[in-house]
Amino acid sequence: MTGSGNTLFWGDNAHNENAQDFFKSFNYAMSSKDDAHKCRQFMYCLHSGGAAKVWYTGLPEDTKANWSLVEAAFNARWPPVKIAAKLTEEFEGELLGCVLLEEVLGLKECVADREVWSHIAWADRIGILAAGADILGSKTYIGQVKKTLPGVVRDKLADSYANWTAFLDDVRGIDIEYIKGKAEDARKLLETVALHVHQMDRTTTAAATAPGRRFANITNEVSPANTTVYNRGRPPTSSNTNANINANTNTKGPGRVVTAADRAAFKGQYNLLPHHPPTDAGRLAHQAQQKAWFDANPSGIVTEMTPYPLRPGTAAVNSSECFKCGLFGHISGYCTTTRPLLPNEQRWRAICANMLREPRAAAPVGVRLVVIDDYGTTMEVQGGGGDEGQGKEEGPST
Repeated sequence: MTGSGNTLFWGDNAHNENAQDFFKSFNYAMSSKDDAHKCRQFMYCLHSGGAAKVWYTGLPEDTKANWSLVEAAFNARWPPVKIAAKLTEEFEGELLGCVLLEEVLGLKECVADREVWSHIAWADRIGILAAGADILGSKTYIGQVKKTLPGVVRDKLADSYANWTAFLDDVRGIDIEYIKGKAEDARKLLETVALHVHQMDRTTTAAATAPGRRFANITNEVSPANTTVYNRGRPPTSSNTNANINANTNTKGPGRVVTAADRAAFKGQYNLLPHHPPTDAGRLAHQAQQKAWFDANPSGIVTEMTPYPLRPGTAAVNSSECFKCGLFGHISGYCTTTRPLLPNEQRWRAICANMLREPRAAAPVGVRLVVIDDYGTTMEVQGGGGDEGQGKEEGPST
C-alpha cells in the first residue's frame, strides 16, 4: 500500500498474493482513519490495469462511497480461501521425522530473526508438532523420538516422561557448555579420521600413478617364496620364476597365496580389537578405537599386522559379508548403501577374508588299476576319481 510499505493489489491470482491479507493490511494501515477516508484511499491501493482496478471501476458510485458495501463487495469477489487443515496423522509423521542431528549440536540457528541453540530450536519445533497432533499432554511417541536423539542429549534425560511438556523442558534445560564440549570432541575425532583417510587416499593414488607401479598390485600380490609362480599362458623359466619369488617375499594383503603357517599366525591376532554393539556406549568405544588406531598408525595403511576396528552392528569378518557396508545378503559390487564403511575397514575385511579362507582340498589323482582274475579276465579300474569297480572288461566272460 502506498505510504505503508505494502505492494499494490492485482487481484488476478497470478502474482502470488492473498486477497484477504491485502484487505486486512489496508484496514490495519487505516485503523486511525474514518470510513470516508478509507473509501477515498482504497482505489489508490489497486494496481493500474489489474483485475482489482477493473472490478473497482465497475462498482456503483453509492457502493464506493460506503466502506461497509466496499468490504462486502470485495469479499464476494475474493472470498476467503478455505485452508486444508493438517491432519493429526500428518503432524505425527512430521514429529517422527524431525531429527536432531549430532553435527549441529552446540551450534546456533536463526529462528524468527533471533539466534537459538539448535537443541532448543528442535524442542520448540517438536512442541508445535506435538500440539498439532493433540498429544502434548500425553507420552505418545516420546520413546520413539528419544531414541533418535544424539547420545550427548539422551544421556542427560530421564528414563521416562509423563508428557511432552516435561520431556521438552528437560531437553531445553541441558547445560549448553556440556553440549558444546561434547560436540567439539566429536567433531575433532571426525576431523582426525577424515584427515587420515584423506592422507591414505593420496598415498594410494600416488602409488598407483607412479611410473612402473600401475600394475604393482597385480604382480606383487601372488604367492610366497616357497610357491612356484606361473606367468599366464607359459610355464616358468628359471629367470622369471626367481624374479616373481623375490618380488613376492614380503607381500601382504588380499590376493596373495596364504600358507597354513600364515593362517595360524593370523588367527592368533586378527580379533584382538573388540567388536562393539550398536549402542551409545558401543559407538563411543568404537570412536575411541579409531582414534587409538590412527595414533598408532599415522601412515593410515592397513596391513595384516594392524587390525582395524569394525563398525558397531556390522557382521563379523570372514562371514561372507559385503566389504562395502559390512552386512549380509549381497556383495560389494551390488551394494547400494549410502553409509559405506571407511576405506580402512573395507581393506581390513578383505584382508581377513583372504587370510582366513580355508584352502580347498586337492582333487584326487586318478589311478588306473589293471586286474586279471583267475579266469583270465582283464579289468581296468579308475581309482580315486570315480566309483570303485566302474571300468571296462576285456576278454571272456566265463
